[in-house]
Amino acid sequence: MKVTQVPFLLLIAAICSVAAAQLRTLPQPFATPSANNSARVIPKPDATQLQVPAGFSVSIYADNLQAPRTMIYSPNGDLFVAQSRAGSVVIMRDTNNDGEPDARYVYAQGLAGVFGMAFHDGYLYLGRTDSIVRYKYKDGDTQAQGMPEKLVDLPTGGHSTRNIVFSRDGRKMYVAVGSASNKNDGEEPRRAAINEYNPDGTGHRVLASGIRNPVGLTLQPGTAYCFRRTRQRSGSRSTRAHNFRSGIEMALSSDYTDHGIGRSSRDTASPSSRSKMASRPVLSKTS
Repeated sequence: MKVTQVPFLLLIAAICSVAAAQLRTLPQPFATPSANNSARVIPKPDATQLQVPAGFSVSIYADNLQAPRTMIYSPNGDLFVAQSRAGSVVIMRDTNNDGEPDARYVYAQGLAGVFGMAFHDGYLYLGRTDSIVRYKYKDGDTQAQGMPEKLVDLPTGGHSTRNIVFSRDGRKMYVAVGSASNKNDGEEPRRAAINEYNPDGTGHRVLASGIRNPVGLTLQPGTAYCFRRTRQRSGSRSTRAHNFRSGIEMALSSDYTDHGIGRSSRDTASPSSRSKMASRPVLSKTS
């Protein structure tokens, strides 16, 4: 038995020796350029169409918008579109039900970085980069009623999107706030987190933390589970082995942990552990 173990042990030793030699030759952190492969916008080639599954088709519903980021249907079927860069919300209305909007309205302007939208209890809630505001709303409105009511001030700088979703029973509002930095420790507790409020902006607590840049935020249909889609860190160096490993761990966080469920509990993590943004993102069951 001892004789048969010797070749195996020698093989392990050889592998460890090779790995140690490779580690000694790795470049120092940030000595290599960041991996980057950005998309470029080009004119659509003639007679080229997007390929979709059988039974589906793709067509342009509306164009000539100013960098639209999010959309939501109002209770009466109007399509509200948030134009973050323009700081405005526009309405698309299909008056004759032919599948194309034939009326367009500017609902509100001057909304810095507007992103998240939610209809709740006679209001339209909007997530601006610096705050959560709401307008009184009734079905068919094509223009905001008066000035917005500010409910919550939010930290600015860094990741700018502020998404909103309400709990299934309507008693709680959830607001996604990304980190101020790429991957630094010690940030303000509301950053890199899903924050919980009452609909009037009171009663804040951190519902889930350690989520670097939560952008998408929704409830699973028929349940009280809150799901988020996060964007993980930028600037991972292409040749650093430990960054490659971290990248895989964060991909698992994004692609798999996003679909995991955790229990809702008051966040008690320290600011340092809370802002380790890609280690163990938590998803919580809402009320």
